[in-house]
Amino acid sequence: MKDLTHEFENFFYPKSALVFYQNDKRGVETYVEHFDIDENGNPINAHPLTVREADHLAKALKIQMQQKGISCDQEDFKQQCPLR
Repeated sequence: MKDLTHEFENFFYPKSALVFYQNDKRGVETYVEHFDIDENGNPINAHPLTVREADHLAKALKIQMQQKGISCDQEDFKQQCPLR
C-alpha cells in the first residue's frame, strides 16, 4: 500500500470524544460521556455530557446539515431528526 501521508496539507488532531452507553433492556436508556483528548491522543477528563455541551453539539450539527442542504423540516427527515 502506498503511503500518502506526505500529500496531506492539513493535519487533524482529536480534541474530544463522545461515548454513548445504552442498556440492553426493553426501554433503552442512553448515557453520553464526554472525554477531552490530551496531546498524545489519550482520553482524559471523562464526565457526563452537559446540557451546554449538548446544545453546542446540536448547533454545530445543524449548521453542518444546513451547509449540505439537509433540513430538519423535510418531511422524510422529520421522524429521524435529532435536532428538533
